[in-house]
Amino acid sequence: MTAPMYKEIARLFPGIPDQAILGIQATNATTADLEAAWLLLQGDDEALLEYKRRETGRVNQLLAILADWDALPADDVER
Repeated sequence: MTAPMYKEIARLFPGIPDQAILGIQATNATTADLEAAWLLLQGDDEALLEYKRRETGRVNQLLAILADWDALPADDVER
């Protein structure tokens, strides 16, 4: 799996600030992790249940960064 590039992150999260993109890249998350976070934000929990169980740490890091950016309510992030 590869790390998501700037353009890929900006495509999934239009309007995301550069600082948040750098934070996402610093997590060493894969493109699959980023897509999982995006799907979780879309409310597709059932499709991601097994993935989240395996990769909770990185996905939750991504969700925390996105919460700081206001992409989702802060109380939706498991910390």
